[in-house]
Amino acid sequence: VTLNGSGAITYTWDQGVINGVSFSPSTTQTYTVTGTDANGCMNTDQVQVTVYPYPTPGFETNSPAQVLITPLEIYNTAQNYTGVMYFLENGLFIGSGDPTTHNFTQSGHYYITQVVNNHMCVDSLTQLVEVEPGAHIFIPNSFTPTPQDGINDVWRPIMTYLNEFELLIFNRWGNLIYQSNDIYEGWNGGHFNDISKPVESGTYVYKIFYRHMNGNNQSIEGFVNVIR
Repeated sequence: VTLNGSGAITYTWDQGVINGVSFSPSTTQTYTVTGTDANGCMNTDQVQVTVYPYPTPGFETNSPAQVLITPLEIYNTAQNYTGVMYFLENGLFIGSGDPTTHNFTQSGHYYITQVVNNHMCVDSLTQLVEVEPGAHIFIPNSFTPTPQDGINDVWRPIMTYLNEFELLIFNRWGNLIYQSNDIYEGWNGGHFNDISKPVESGTYVYKIFYRHMNGNNQSIEGFVNVIR
């Protein structure tokens, strides 16, 4: 900052300030200047110089996120700021809240940049985040286990990007009639897949427990109709 007096011939500032010479104050201060005119008359004035602390950027994320399932969440840990914005590496603005969330449509690695400001002081921080493929899930609600026609004889949930899987099927009395850890096997409508012991037409309860690639454990419960 540079302080310049006016209306006099010479100027004397306190706190070691020299008129017209720039300096860098570390804190907000009030400075007093004494001006002297050609007749030796003197007068004083004061000016306050406000010093804003330099902003320190910082943020954390829930990386890895999942495509269209688990959005990226950005948590602000910046200090000494009055404004904050987040951008993708292509310059796309994605938010300014806390947290800021963003859904990705493709997996991969992305650079997130936080820009913070405190009045005219600006700083930024860039971090790399990971976005994993989202688990794709399709679960049919009915099937027709009639071996004679070979059509729609096996019921199987379609699920991808999993590390662990367990399927349980129960009858109306809550008895377990099928269990599998093989996501590709499917249920043929028999007691524990014994086709010589077919279950009756009706509605059965399924429970699916799985672990996503990011380590999160999840479960799904629903109904499947056996039509004979």
